[in-house]
Order: sequence, then C-alpha cells, then structure tokens
Amino acid sequence: MASTAPDRLMFSVIIPTYNEERFIRRCLDSIRAQRVAPDQVEIVVVDNGSTDQTLTICQEYTDRILSHPELRVGAMRNQGAAKARGQVLAFIDADCIADAGWLAAAEASLAAGSCVTGDSYDIPSDPHWIERAWFAQEHRGRRATHLIPAGNMIVPRELFLRLGGFNEQLLTGEDAEFCQRAAQIAPVIADDTLRVVHLGNPKTLKKFVTREMWHGMGALGSLRLNWNDKPLFGTVLFLVLTLTQIAGLGLAIVGRGSSLFWFGTVGVGLLLAATVAYRLRAIRDWRAVPSLLLLYYVYYFGRSIALLMLLGGRDFRRRAK
Repeated sequence: MASTAPDRLMFSVIIPTYNEERFIRRCLDSIRAQRVAPDQVEIVVVDNGSTDQTLTICQEYTDRILSHPELRVGAMRNQGAAKARGQVLAFIDADCIADAGWLAAAEASLAAGSCVTGDSYDIPSDPHWIERAWFAQEHRGRRATHLIPAGNMIVPRELFLRLGGFNEQLLTGEDAEFCQRAAQIAPVIADDTLRVVHLGNPKTLKKFVTREMWHGMGALGSLRLNWNDKPLFGTVLFLVLTLTQIAGLGLAIVGRGSSLFWFGTVGVGLLLAATVAYRLRAIRDWRAVPSLLLLYYVYYFGRSIALLMLLGGRDFRRRAK
C-alpha cells in the first residue's frame, strides 16, 4: 500500500467477524466509499472461524484477513490492532454501515487532540419498534462521555498501545472497561459526526433478551474501576424484588397472605418507572414509554439471568463476532 502524505492520517479499519455473510459486504462497501484518499485506509478483518461465505466476500476487499478461532472479541480486536499499519485504529462491527464521512469526521475530531472518540449507533431508516424505542438516539454534538461502543470507536494507535488494548479476559463489555481506563489518561469524546448504522439489532423479544444475557456476562468486568454501575445496581434490585415476588406468591398459595408478593410487584413497577424516567431525559419521546416499560422488564430479566450465571460460575456459549 502506498504511504500517505505526511499531513494525512492513515486509518486501519478493524472488523471482527463470525458468519457475517448477511451484512459484511454492505459494511465493506461503506468503508470503500469513505471520503478520504484510498491510500489512507487499510481494512483488517479478524475472523473467529466463519463457516459461511464471510471470508470469500472479505477476500474481494482486502488481503489483511487474520484467522483466530475461539478468541473472545476483545482479543480479536487486539489481534487486528497488532497487525495494523495505520496511525489511527477505527473499530467497526461487521453488521454496521459507516457513513461516507465517518473517517473524515474522525480526522477532524482527532485534530482537536488525542482522544478516544466515536458515538452510539444510528438505527436503520426503516426501524423495527424495538429499534425505534430502544436504540434511537438524539444527536447531541461533541461531548464528553463514559462509553464509546467498540463498533464505532476511533483511537490513535499510540494511545491504544499505551492502554494495553482491550481486556482479553472479558467475555463482553470490553469497550466499557476500555473507556474507563482510557478516561484516566485521555478524554473520551462522543462526536455525532462519526455516524454508523447498526443493522444487527434484535427485532424480536427473544433475541432482545438473548442480547441482554450476553451483555450481562460482562457486568462484573469493570467494577474494579467503577463501583457506581447503575445498570448493575438496577439488575440486582430487580433480581431481589423478583425473588420477593416469587416467595410472596408461594406464601399466598399456602394461605400465608399476599403482602410480600405485592411488595415485590410494586417494587418492580417503581424500578421500571424510575428507569424509564431516567431514559426519557435523553430521548424525550413520551410515545416510547409503553415500549420502554416492556423492554426494560425484558432487559432486567435477561441481565438477572446473566448475573445468576456469573455467580454460579457458568459461561454463556456464544462465538465472538
């Protein structure tokens, strides 16, 4: 690959994959369509043992394909970073589409100073109701944040190496833990000009709860850096209240009264109401309240199952992607 001019950044776009034939071409096309010079971009695919047409499709776009079956996703991203040649590492997921100005916006964002940058995902133009209620976001300019998702994260290579990359021991939640460590030495800046659409959002409640079980497996990973973890606190409270409901129902069945059941039920209702009210501070769409109440119940249910699995020493068998 030709070297870039001295005043231009070179980006290494790192994409972890596992059986992504449904989305990967659209992702790679979006990288090829970036409004920067072609010699400013290299594509590094890190595959987790795909058995479909993912690798065949990727070979049409890059010869920088690394095979690392059985690695966790943080380790996959680290492997890609280790082989990357660019001054800037641009992480994107295989089921995402980058806006044509993604890397140009990243260049402008990093011109303001070394930082971890990116933003939350956009939803598709024809969203499912779950996407519209749960994943929609308001664009709020450039601001400090505590989390950049790893599917839309831009990091100067020097800063990434200084931080030691992602924590390879975490099953999930490696991006949250990375941002917590990064914030101790550099700004973590969300910038809504760095736009990426996520195509792989869950579109059924079953897939939504599976997603939350998966993400919940990383719930304990960043506690050593942040004890004020509101989602984990809410999950623990939900679990306690739900167990209270179950115990109260058992007592009611044997004629010992129903007060404990109603205590747990009211407690769950208040937790959901408080969580949705907190969420509305960000999205400000009262029409989403019924959907959010249902989704937060499913969210806490899935996270509670994951927490119980963690406490029981069980793993969630899902291939990294």
